[in-house]
Amino acid sequence: MQFLESFRVAANSLRTHKVRSFLTMLGIIIGVASVITVFAMAVSYTHLRAHETVLDLVCRLLLEK
Repeated sequence: MQFLESFRVAANSLRTHKVRSFLTMLGIIIGVASVITVFAMAVSYTHLRAHETVLDLVCRLLLEK
């Protein structure tokens, strides 16, 4: 019974405070998207640096011969 009452109060709060609910959801969405973007950029940079290192090593080996 307590769960249903809590659910009703939460649903009522969401209905009565639409702008606040929208802004909260927007903030969460933007925050998650920012974290995913930064993580993807970090992974891409790591792969780029690894690729450059391999190319540098290959070029050095070819120039030595």
